[in-house]
Amino acid sequence: NKKIGVVFLYLRGGSAIYLVGGKGSGADSLITAVGAVDLGADRLPNPFNPMSAELMASLNPDVILVMSKGLASVGGPSGLRELPGVAQTEAGKKGRILAVDDSLLLSFGPRTPDLILQMAAAIDELMK
Repeated sequence: NKKIGVVFLYLRGGSAIYLVGGKGSGADSLITAVGAVDLGADRLPNPFNPMSAELMASLNPDVILVMSKGLASVGGPSGLRELPGVAQTEAGKKGRILAVDDSLLLSFGPRTPDLILQMAAAIDELMK
């Protein structure tokens, strides 16, 4: 049973900031908590790393995790697929995008356990 590979993308379309989350991004602990593998944390040196087509292709996530406002800032799922390399990934091809409310994703408050359950359920649903 292969673990699901997830990549966290930090997106600010208006500012053309596109970063891939690595170890220490904050999302890495959530991805691990849902039983998936944070591909960025496994392979990248910094909490946030510049996104490129080559990097996305080499990571090839099953699921892409984004914050809701970040996804909106690039024009939603179709805009996300137009970013470098996204359409070539398994997640991009199959439209497996998990958008989480910005205030929840990196806040680690009392709602985090619920968020982990919601994310796990959403990833299961996306992988069907």
